[in-house]
Amino acid sequence: MYSAKEKLHHFRQLSNPHTAEVDLILLRSKKPQEDFTRFELAPLKNAEDILFALLDVASHDEIVRNRREVQKEKENKKPDETLNSSGKKTTNEGKSSKTQTPSGKKTTDEGKDCKVPTPPEKKKTSSKKKKKNTPK
Repeated sequence: MYSAKEKLHHFRQLSNPHTAEVDLILLRSKKPQEDFTRFELAPLKNAEDILFALLDVASHDEIVRNRREVQKEKENKKPDETLNSSGKKTTNEGKSSKTQTPSGKKTTDEGKDCKVPTPPEKKKTSSKKKKKNTPK
């Protein structure tokens, strides 16, 4: 679709690892017969390869348009709905919210306390430099 020089120019402009999943969806729609198993397993790791393959079949404008549409869909999504780690939608209705008190304990709406481990403090290291033994 583009010459090597043009493709590299567009690649640099569009390079963004956080849009790898969106680009992969567009790539699958443009080339459904291809096997993208490697890309599906780790889209962030393969973001550059996904974008480079996508530039073979889609124009710069199509990629930008697709990214914007997906972003608008995410913004229009209900704020109550979120995706959990398994990709299923969950809602916050009927669940008790947990808040953290100044003492470091989390409490639920029912007033139950939950202990929250505090991170260990970092040890300070002295920054004394050693003198080098150099012959005079």
